Amino acid sequence: MDRICPNCRTAMNGHDFHHVTVETCPTCELIWFDVEDLTLLLRGDPKAVTALSADLRECGDTTPCCEKEVCPDCGVLLEHRRYMYDSPIPMHVCPECGGFCAKKSDLLLMQQWLDVGHTESEIRHAGFHVVDIR
Repeated sequence: MDRICPNCRTAMNGHDFHHVTVETCPTCELIWFDVEDLTLLLRGDPKAVTALSADLRECGDTTPCCEKEVCPDCGVLLEHRRYMYDSPIPMHVCPECGGFCAKKSDLLLMQQWLDVGHTESEIRHAGFHVVDIR
């Protein structure tokens, strides 16, 4: 099934990166991750977020995310969350399937947040998932 960008309603392109397929919007640079995609990428390469950001083409579109984004899989309204709970980095998460989206410009911020000590293992040790879906 082709995914439709929750932001601009354009068909998204599958992008294979480190054996994980993430969908990217060719129009607004939004990136869709299934619930475990980011975790799998980081397990394979702790710097995968930086590499993914460098690998994606620049589209130059700075269109802000809309207020009523829906999950491209479930059709459920996405919830606004923060990456790793307390970061300033916005994410939009599906409360049903756990998929989430972020702008390409936020990928480097996500990597920087991880690099300053907010590691996956610390979050998991506290009993949480890497992405808060509830």
